Amino acid sequence: MNQVRVQGDPFGDGVVATRLRAFVQHAHERGLRCAITLPSGGHRPLPDTLAAITVPAVSSSAPVVVFAAARELGDAALAAGLRWPRACVVMPATDGAAVAGLVDRVRAELRWAGVADPAAALTERELQPWFVLPVPPADGPIVTLHDGDADSGVASAIAAWREVGAATGRGLRVVVTTDEPSALAFVGEVLGDDVLGVEVVVGPFAPVHLFDASLVVLPWRRVGGTRALVQSLAAGRPVCASWLPPVAELLPPVAACPIVGDVAPDGSFTPAPGAVAAAMRAGLERCHDAIAVRTFVREELTADRSSPPPSPIRGPGARPTVVFEVVLGDDGPSVAGGIDVVRAVLADDVVDVRLVATAVADHGIAALRARAPELVSRLTRDPGVVAAWIGIPSPWLAVRPPCRTFVAANATPVLSSHAAPDVVLLPATFASAVARGLAAIAGVRCEEPLVALPAAPRRTTVAPLAAVR
Repeated sequence: MNQVRVQGDPFGDGVVATRLRAFVQHAHERGLRCAITLPSGGHRPLPDTLAAITVPAVSSSAPVVVFAAARELGDAALAAGLRWPRACVVMPATDGAAVAGLVDRVRAELRWAGVADPAAALTERELQPWFVLPVPPADGPIVTLHDGDADSGVASAIAAWREVGAATGRGLRVVVTTDEPSALAFVGEVLGDDVLGVEVVVGPFAPVHLFDASLVVLPWRRVGGTRALVQSLAAGRPVCASWLPPVAELLPPVAACPIVGDVAPDGSFTPAPGAVAAAMRAGLERCHDAIAVRTFVREELTADRSSPPPSPIRGPGARPTVVFEVVLGDDGPSVAGGIDVVRAVLADDVVDVRLVATAVADHGIAALRARAPELVSRLTRDPGVVAAWIGIPSPWLAVRPPCRTFVAANATPVLSSHAAPDVVLLPATFASAVARGLAAIAGVRCEEPLVALPAAPRRTTVAPLAAVR
């Protein structure tokens, strides 16, 4: 739990860079583990003196200390909170704050926050042997696992390898993680006489199995446990996995090669025809993302982390809240549905409007202030559970936003059905549909997840939404 994220530019001889380096040094001496994040979120090698006393990444809930010039500190702290919405606290390092005092405050905030362990998280000690594996080679074998259960999907993995991997000269390594004779016999039955290029290993899943591997394929029909998935990601390997809710929540977009299919009412998963082979082809092109994958594991899937702040709770008399997703780019903001729609909803003044940023560039907040200054105060890290969430759908969406009704601003397909929007509005009908009343959107309940509402005459009232609380 003794982790802290330091956001700022550590390079140069200016006052800000000097104070940042002094903070990292003092924090290291006080037992805090610091990770330095550049304002742009990019990667740049640190000087040896800093690299020796910092870590590559810390948990996404670690406190964030922001260093920036006085005129930029407000926007920099706001941007840091939007980038790390689950950080237990975001602290701007003001000019008058002593370095020792900042360190003491961080330690106090860590004690106050307490410790949280995500359900799928593993301890850093357990993950360390996987973290130190070499980056995946471009021509290494493909690895799949079989635990003796038919739901492991090993048959699907073998079939896909014969279609994709064998054609490129890649081997297949089947790790049988149980010593039950029936498990090995099942693999042999699936392989048949065509075993050229196949290696079968019996024993617990271990780092040595991924030392020279390029890809891990887990076409599970049911999810019995996610340990092997987290370990594979810690090894920096792209993972092809069934797009089931417990799995989709763990896969970072940079490493997600989803195996799409149908989920039965009993929770079992059936891959779509050709889905395993398609995911395998995509995974073989992502071997260069090892650093980003390991960073995700350190940030999201490592145990013993600070607890994130609680979500806001609204009283019984509070107005319903509507959230619009926004991308804060250097060249201007991109709001789901458009800034004019947000302004129209604000003009009616019957709902509480909040903006949640899905991406934040260096000067994104300044660009929003120049375009729509009245919306800057609407930016929020965590709006809590809201009446309606109007967002930009993504094929990597794994978790449904905390809302009663999820509205997507266009007809982009969403792969994970459990996170699919309740309503999808085509661009041509979006403004008119929102303007005619968010209550109508919030009240839509339909069997098909993708629905385009028809255009409607322009109306600016959204008063009926006041009844949706």
